[in-house]
Amino acid sequence: MKLLRILLFVLTPAFAWGTEEILMAGAFEFNEGVATVIVNGKYGYINTRGVPITPAIYTLGSGMRDGVATVLYENEYRYIDHNGTLLNDKPASVARTQGALERFEETDAQGYPRQGYKDKDGNIVIEARYEYLDSFSEGLAMFAIQDNTAPQASERLFGYLDLAGNVTIPASFQGAWGFSEGVANVVGDGRHYFINHNGERAFPRDFYFAYSFSEGLAAVNLALGKNPYGGTPPGSWSFIDHKGDVVIAAFYEQAGSFSEGLAPVMLGGKWGFINKQGELVIPARFNYAGPFSEGFALVSIDGKRGYIDRLGNYLWEPSE
Repeated sequence: MKLLRILLFVLTPAFAWGTEEILMAGAFEFNEGVATVIVNGKYGYINTRGVPITPAIYTLGSGMRDGVATVLYENEYRYIDHNGTLLNDKPASVARTQGALERFEETDAQGYPRQGYKDKDGNIVIEARYEYLDSFSEGLAMFAIQDNTAPQASERLFGYLDLAGNVTIPASFQGAWGFSEGVANVVGDGRHYFINHNGERAFPRDFYFAYSFSEGLAAVNLALGKNPYGGTPPGSWSFIDHKGDVVIAAFYEQAGSFSEGLAPVMLGGKWGFINKQGELVIPARFNYAGPFSEGFALVSIDGKRGYIDRLGNYLWEPSE
């Protein structure tokens, strides 16, 4: 088999890392022109030309953010830049860009992990008292605490707090996601609905399931009944606007969020992409389709992963 930079959607898709061909076992979305890939159980990075910028040698690897990615190398967390250079410390300019707070975890008196936030100097800003504490979005972070009124101790309630640790929206939801475009997707009494920064309903309508708003639209499942958290009925997915009105009512089997003007949808058991007019612009032929990021989307066919552009063309031609 010939050595190529990348081979997609063939019997043995591979990256040519140096002079050897290695099976590509996993791939992730592009961010800042770089994508994380997994090769033989190790993490590496490629650019948008399919050229490796690092060897696949890391135990773990995050996506690129503000010019650096976090990697686990020889049992130590370190950083790499866009050139693949391994750094011992995060550059000071990057640390400032990524914000003043960093999440940390401690064990409480009963031995349970609890999360909080510290500032860049290591001072505790938000005490580690939460079972889960999400990243901040639009000045608020979702948190989870144990529901002491629930029959099962594992059940949680969700709320939101601000950058000072003040609870601005009390923990009263069965589920919650981060704020996006001024609203957050929450669950109450087994139904999904959207709230504003004051914790009030953004509009009266609720749904069997919903994703967060992106590019002015949200994918929702219009089935009746309460969500048992075990999946969603097929054939009930559409898209709503910020008024709660259905603007794309095609009733897809499944759907994802819009990104760069396109959204993945499932038709006939396969994934394709629609535009905001509801037109299928990339035929449904994939077993999986992720959101577009920097002009490319991660897709898979028969368990083999690769990337397509906004026209549905493979980023690299298939090869035998």
